[in-house]
Amino acid sequence: MKIPSGTPRGMDLRLPITPLNIPRPPYTLIKPKGNAKGDRMKTAIIYYSYEGNTALAAKTIASAIKKPDVFEIKTVDQKKRTGFGKYLWGGGQVIRHVKPALKPLSVDVNTYDLVILGTPVWAGSPAPALVSFLAEKKISGKKIALFCCHRGGKRNVFIKLKKLLPGNTIIGEIDFIDPAHGSSEELGQKIGEWVKAIGA
Repeated sequence: MKIPSGTPRGMDLRLPITPLNIPRPPYTLIKPKGNAKGDRMKTAIIYYSYEGNTALAAKTIASAIKKPDVFEIKTVDQKKRTGFGKYLWGGGQVIRHVKPALKPLSVDVNTYDLVILGTPVWAGSPAPALVSFLAEKKISGKKIALFCCHRGGKRNVFIKLKKLLPGNTIIGEIDFIDPAHGSSEELGQKIGEWVKAIGA
């Protein structure tokens, strides 16, 4: 029987060619990793926003992550203060360690791999509404990323937040200066790089 050119040595041409008797290639086939469900961390973005800056940052972060769940913390007191009175009221809450009452928020943080928390900076501290939320939910054993928005500097806001989150792993933090009045393109680029860095 004439053996066709190119036939692998040792191949029995009398047998039908099936997956069982085709010679194995001299290398290992590796199935490429895809983006199947479960490849990325299940992520929750939880934030408090008073004037819209933190809300804008949260929504931009959400657009850079694959299908996160987004939750906005809202206080029972929805009155909006303006001018100097706003700073007296907000700063007074921080100084007196006020924990404002919150509207019900249906979120089980235990079901998430990564929790991203956002706040405006009030008197160098996280907003009291976020402090109230953390006191209620008692987050523990999670990967946490932090972001804040400000006009006069982040100061010690992340240090104070970390003290409220014992037993968690802080994997990243980022601050934004008045994002509602800045470049949306620069904001998106900065957030995209950060999201990639924390692996979200």
